[in-house]
Amino acid sequence: MQFGAIEAGIGWVAWTLQALDEAYKKHHMFARPKLKFLPSEYFKQNGFSSFQEDKVGLDLAREYGLVDNFLWANDFPHHEGTWPHSAQAIERTMDGLNDEERAKILGLNSARIFGFEVPAKYHA
Repeated sequence: MQFGAIEAGIGWVAWTLQALDEAYKKHHMFARPKLKFLPSEYFKQNGFSSFQEDKVGLDLAREYGLVDNFLWANDFPHHEGTWPHSAQAIERTMDGLNDEERAKILGLNSARIFGFEVPAKYHA
């Protein structure tokens, strides 16, 4: 099963996963069913979140192992999205990511999650 938070940003993800793991570690004896993995590991294996402009979340993506879980969107044609200034928004917010990480977040993660074919020349 896969699950996602759409149009909810990503800045909250690292904090939430850390808080869920901490709570589970402290109170696992009361949790039913017992988990085989920490909550953060379930999210990393099965979850994703989309965003438009969220520099804080992007700054935490690599540190918390979430590059494979984030999906960029421009929310076209809605006025609150980044379109028609998406390229500038990408440069403004993704300066801390390398080309491989950008490629994943800008489209390869979506292709993997939703089963879209991607020509080999676009793979990171």
